[in-house]
Amino acid sequence: MRLLAATLALCGCNQIYGLEPTGSRDAAPDAQYRQVRLSMLVGQTTDAANEAPAFLAAVAPDPKPRIALASEPLESAAYVADSTSGTIDYPPSFVGQPWRLEYTPPNDVPSEVQWSPADGSGHLIVPFVGRMERTTVPAGTGFTLSMKLPNQVLYNFTPETVIYTSGYWSATPSTVQTLTPAIDFSVAASMSGPRGAPSASAKDYVFAIDYRIDSGCRVTKAAGTARVPELEAGTMKPVELVVESNSEMVEATYESELPMHAQTRLQQALGTRSDDQTGSTLYYGRIAHAGLPGFTTSIAGVPAPLIVPLAECPAVTLQPPAVFDLGGGLAFTKAMYVFVSNDRIVNGAKLRSSIAAIGRLKTGNGTYQATLSVPCATQVKLGGQDLEVTDAVSIGSTPLDLTFAVDTTSFVVDYFEVVLYRIANATLEPIRTYVGPDPAKPSIRFDPKVMMPNDDYVFAIRTYRGRPNARNADFQTVQGAQAVATIFTRTFKR
Repeated sequence: MRLLAATLALCGCNQIYGLEPTGSRDAAPDAQYRQVRLSMLVGQTTDAANEAPAFLAAVAPDPKPRIALASEPLESAAYVADSTSGTIDYPPSFVGQPWRLEYTPPNDVPSEVQWSPADGSGHLIVPFVGRMERTTVPAGTGFTLSMKLPNQVLYNFTPETVIYTSGYWSATPSTVQTLTPAIDFSVAASMSGPRGAPSASAKDYVFAIDYRIDSGCRVTKAAGTARVPELEAGTMKPVELVVESNSEMVEATYESELPMHAQTRLQQALGTRSDDQTGSTLYYGRIAHAGLPGFTTSIAGVPAPLIVPLAECPAVTLQPPAVFDLGGGLAFTKAMYVFVSNDRIVNGAKLRSSIAAIGRLKTGNGTYQATLSVPCATQVKLGGQDLEVTDAVSIGSTPLDLTFAVDTTSFVVDYFEVVLYRIANATLEPIRTYVGPDPAKPSIRFDPKVMMPNDDYVFAIRTYRGRPNARNADFQTVQGAQAVATIFTRTFKR
C-alpha cells in the first residue's frame, strides 16, 4: 500500500488578480484616433472538473503601453479597460505605416509588437491559465493525502510521487520518501500565474500520481483523485484519494515528418551551433485548457502547454507502456506534447534550440498525432553582421535590423517572436520579447540601448503555427496544428 499526503488551509484575504479595470472613458473616443485591443484570454475550470469556455478580460495590472512609429522613440499611451478587454489609442498617421507597441504582461518582461494593422483591426492576447482570483494561505496549511492501491497491491519499487491541483494549477513533487507526504500551499509552486490555493467551493481537485521508469519511459503506475475539502488555517488536513485502477494504451503518430527527421532539420538550421547534446521527448497527459494558445509555459527550457503528464518517453517511442489515467470524473483534454532539442553551452548557460508540437486525438482508439512541420530561422544577421558563425559579435548603440529567413514554401508559419536574453551567472535572463505578425517580413528593428555594456546577450527566434489570424494582427484564434521552432543565435555584446 502506498500512502500519499498533502496539506492546505484558508486565509481570510483574497488576492484578486487581473480583474480591476485600469482606466475608463467618460465619453466616446475622439473619432480621429484608432484603436487596437489588448486582452487576457483566460482558461478556467468548471465545477464538473473540465474546461470552461475561454473568455476575454482586461489586462491587470496596467500593462503600461507605449507606442511610436518604427523609427521614433516610444511614448506612453493610455490603456483603457472595460469588463471584457482593453484598448489603446493610436493616431491616424500610423495607419499604413510600420509602428510598434510595447506592453508588459503580468509577471513578465516587456513585449514589443512591430506591425502595421489594418485600420480598425489589431487584437493582442495575453494567455492566462487558471482562476484569476488567487487565495493566499498562512504557513502550514495544506493536505496530507492517502492513496490506497487497487486490490491491496504492493509496489515492489519506490515510486516518484507528484501532487497536482486543478483550478489554479500547482505541482509539488514529494521530496522525501514518506507514507504521508505533505503539500503546503503557502509555499507550493504555481504552474501558471501567482501562487494560490485550490477552492472547495469551486470544486477543484487534488490528484497524486506515482511514476515509475518502465521500458525507458516514465509512466503513471497509480493515480488518485479527490475533491478538495475546505481549508483550515495552519492545518495539514487528511484527504483520501480515489485510485484509478484501469490502464490504457496510447499511440503516437506524426504528420509529414518523424522526430528523427525534425532533429536533422534542427541540426541543419543551427549549422556550427549544433552540438552533440541532442534529445527528443514525448509527453502524454491532460492539458489544463485546450482553448488557449498551446505554448503558455515551458518544459525543460522548451515552449510547452500546461500539462499533467501521464507518460514521458523518447519521442521515437510510438507506443508507451500502459499508463493509468486520472479518475474521479476529471475531464481535462488529453493531448500529446513532443519536442526535439539541441543544446549548446555558452558561459555556463544552456541554449536549448528546439522544435515542439502539441498532438491532438486522431482517432477514438487512443492514437494521437502531432506535426513538427514548422520552419526554423536561418541566415540570421544583426545590422548585416552574421549571428550564425562566431560568438561575442560586437555592436554599437544605434538601432539595427535583425533579419533572418524562414521556409514558408514547405512549412506553415503564422507569426514569429524574438526573445532577447542576457547571459549572467551561467543563466539566461529574459530581457525583452519582440513580436512580428507577418512571416513574409522576418525582421525586427532592435535598439541596443536595452543592453548593458560589455555583457553577453543572445536571441532566441521562435516561429509559430496554430494562430492563423496572427498575420492579420489578430492573435485571439487558436486553430489547427500547433507547433513552434526555437533557434538560438550566436552571442553579441555592446
